Amino acid sequence: MGGRAGPGAGLYGSRGAASMSSQLAAQDPTPAASQTPPAAGLRSAILGGLRSPVVIFYLVFLFLSIPLLLPELYEINPWDEAGYLNSWRDLLAGDLPSVGRNPLIAAFYALTYLPFRASPFWMVYSASLSRLVLLTLMWFSAYRFALRLNRLAPPLLLLGMLFVTPLAYDLLRFPTDPLFASFSALSLSELLSYRQAGGRRNLLWASLWMGLAALSRNDGLVLFPILLVLGAWIARRRGELGQGLLRLAVPFLAVIGSYVLAYGLTTGEFTLGTAERAYGNFLGGQIVVHRSSGSQNPLIEAQLEAREIFGTPEENDNNILRAILRNPPAYLERVVASLRGLPGVVLAAYGSRFVAPLFLLAAWGVVTLIQRREFELLSILLIWPAHLASGLAITLFRPGHLRLPYFVLFGLAAVGLWALIGSFERARQQAAWILILAGLTAYGYVDNKLAIAFGASLTLVAYAAGYLSWRWGWAGRGAPALTLAFLLAAGIIVRGGFQSPKLRALGDDAREQALLALVDHFPPNTTVAAGSPGLVLASGMRYAGLTSHDVPTGLSPEAFLEWLAANNVQAIYVDPTLYNDNPAIWEQIAPLIGVRYERLYVGDEGDIQVLLLPGP
Repeated sequence: MGGRAGPGAGLYGSRGAASMSSQLAAQDPTPAASQTPPAAGLRSAILGGLRSPVVIFYLVFLFLSIPLLLPELYEINPWDEAGYLNSWRDLLAGDLPSVGRNPLIAAFYALTYLPFRASPFWMVYSASLSRLVLLTLMWFSAYRFALRLNRLAPPLLLLGMLFVTPLAYDLLRFPTDPLFASFSALSLSELLSYRQAGGRRNLLWASLWMGLAALSRNDGLVLFPILLVLGAWIARRRGELGQGLLRLAVPFLAVIGSYVLAYGLTTGEFTLGTAERAYGNFLGGQIVVHRSSGSQNPLIEAQLEAREIFGTPEENDNNILRAILRNPPAYLERVVASLRGLPGVVLAAYGSRFVAPLFLLAAWGVVTLIQRREFELLSILLIWPAHLASGLAITLFRPGHLRLPYFVLFGLAAVGLWALIGSFERARQQAAWILILAGLTAYGYVDNKLAIAFGASLTLVAYAAGYLSWRWGWAGRGAPALTLAFLLAAGIIVRGGFQSPKLRALGDDAREQALLALVDHFPPNTTVAAGSPGLVLASGMRYAGLTSHDVPTGLSPEAFLEWLAANNVQAIYVDPTLYNDNPAIWEQIAPLIGVRYERLYVGDEGDIQVLLLPGP
């Protein structure tokens, strides 16, 4: 093996592999202004940027995302995403949301709403624009973070993982997630820049990004102390602990404090509003042990059950600890159930086809950092996601929550992958990896976990092809790039599910026709009842949730009609979130359709309807 050009030098500093790393990092030189006229220099810079692998990757990523960027109304999450898309309404009316209600997302969606405010399909257009911005922000922040690890792995490796996994698409269903994840990645990037170069402005930027993250999701309030501790650790080593803490604290406190002041002056309540939000999530966490009756939305049933077991928000003054102390055994049962279900949530978060290769490579990344004695960097990367432990308080881990620090996992996996293809000369190590992947493949087939088997088998084939091309001398110095090309192809195949680009024809779908029927028949802010808020909010009507705690069940259809009329409901929007998710409510409505309720619109053979309540 002595004469073979091993790709391992990319990690350990040989000239040939360092050149490959530089190519993959795509750090194009900028022409000097003195050598070319300004116009020619600008043109050269633009063309050079467009030729950058990072930009090409991004443009291909956007092209494959066209179906996601051009959703129809039914493709918008009717709960979280629709609610956030509509959050501009209170903001523009001067009703500021508290910090606990994620005010930055309301400001963001106000900006995406304004260009389309005259269209009945404003929500669809606003979703398109916001998804484009959020995807771009994710790509930019991931790249900024990847650059901080470029001594250990080319940035394109992390971007490649973002490219082939469905994670970015999944995050968009809960818009606060990609916004928070992006600001969190930018904050960590600045902290790592300070660690590497000691730039004092980096701490100011890290704090500012964290402040914006906290206005995006309450997790930022938990992550800020972690940023303080890590920043203080690095600053102390540099002999500037006091100044470092000051720079880390001031921008964050200025951002949060200024908003709390504005909120207090507007509402008279100088509070973060996080206790109410946290207690509501705590009630929802009961779902991990709740057994649904099947007659009502399971989450609503679980919240009602939690109120009986732990007390209402009013009884406990929105204090989770006080609620837990009311019934510690019941809380412990929830903790055990949530931890038992955590592996399944991880699979859902990162995709069962990708979990095994990603976590194996990330584990090897940890080993690599230990071998290189990068203990400080490793500690920072492992401590940063500690804010996820807040899920134990509410005993609820959802996939989107576990995706928030995705860039840390992808970064460690990139380090592990680059170390792996940088040590092809270690035959025993390569044999061990091939056996591990083969074992995972066999386990997937034997235990009928075909998604894991599919992902592991294609990774095995791609990696083995790259290794053999190096061993047999087919690729020479290009072995790392060829191996990565194999793995990229395998990742795209494993990812699958890319939809063909489409031409959007708004108004053809039954839901969009129902929206137009509401807009044409009622003035804005008319109260419309429904199983989920999406379409009602999109039509500009006032949403009356038929899945709320105070909606009665067990009434006769006539009595339920009277209850609706007493609450000023003038129409009901019918879709699967009503009759499938809440059959007990639907049973109180269905018998009077065509008898007391007039059909304003019927589509999809009755699956979508707009019902009018009888007039006075």
